[in-house]
Amino acid sequence: MFKKMLFLTLCSSIMTAQAIDFTYTHDCSGLVGGSGGSLCTDIKNEVESVASSDLPDVDISKYSDGTANATVIANTGKGSDYGQNFDLFTIKINPLGIGVDASEGGLSDPDNASGVAIGAGLMVGVNMDAFPIGKIGFFDFDKLDVMFNFMNLNVDQELDSAEASGEVSGLGLMARYRIMDPVDILPGYMVQWGGVMLHTGFQKSKMNMSLVQNLNDETISGSQGAFNYTGSFTNASGTFEIDSNTTVIPIEVSTYIRLAYAFTFYGGLGMDIASGESKIGFNGSGTVNVNAGAGGNYTGTIAASQVSKGEPESAKMRGFLGVQINAPVVSLYVHANKQLAADVIGVNLGLNIGW
Repeated sequence: MFKKMLFLTLCSSIMTAQAIDFTYTHDCSGLVGGSGGSLCTDIKNEVESVASSDLPDVDISKYSDGTANATVIANTGKGSDYGQNFDLFTIKINPLGIGVDASEGGLSDPDNASGVAIGAGLMVGVNMDAFPIGKIGFFDFDKLDVMFNFMNLNVDQELDSAEASGEVSGLGLMARYRIMDPVDILPGYMVQWGGVMLHTGFQKSKMNMSLVQNLNDETISGSQGAFNYTGSFTNASGTFEIDSNTTVIPIEVSTYIRLAYAFTFYGGLGMDIASGESKIGFNGSGTVNVNAGAGGNYTGTIAASQVSKGEPESAKMRGFLGVQINAPVVSLYVHANKQLAADVIGVNLGLNIGW
């Protein structure tokens, strides 16, 4: 089920509109009127419309930059803890993170996103009070938490006329220091202010995927004058190759408030110092045959090949918010990030175990 969610997220955002251009080769010699006839013109227009209907409505060079930005924010927040102070250890399971760069179309037009990415992770953290280090000057190791996260997930999946293959992986090390300690306003976690925490470290993330849209199910049909025509594609497909690798050093300040034991609301500000590269490639090909009855036969081929490289924007400010539902030891959370100066957003959700 999780793999299908990842697959649907990518395919719905990448294989849905029309701005990578196919090149077309047409042979109308078998049609009434030949290459200059209105029947030929109608069929060519229909073939081009159908072939282009499953392509993204952004320039592929924009998509490479956007995918890099989306990879960064899809994996932001999974490597630290924002909604609790633990005494010994924490385990954070983040099964799904989604990042979208909607800078081109805006958040009101997500279908025209400049880039989309997915992430996931498993984080294990310990409080340094478990080690006999104590205090060095003003630095209190009891207030320091160190957290390691990792993930390597195969996301091969098939759905209808599309399929994906590849992997999503990540590796990170984060440290969290309590600048100000929590304050119990009402006992029993009825009202608790969580203090102020500083987070930093590094996060390496990778998304390497091949997304194939099969066009063989696409059909051509229409009429021109007295002639009705039908046709179909053969050996036709469009393939996206995505190879996105990013490294981020986040610097964050966060706080939280816990209410009625069960609910925690947290938020903060951060800056992401990002580097890396995203390479996007597209290849498409296929043949089409159309029969117009007494009007004759039409044959054609489609082809496309484009490659672009991009980089994430660095040193971008970001705000984040989260909500956590608490039970003894275990809590569920939703964490949202947004760049302050751009429509680059990310959401991840998961489960915390803390002691």
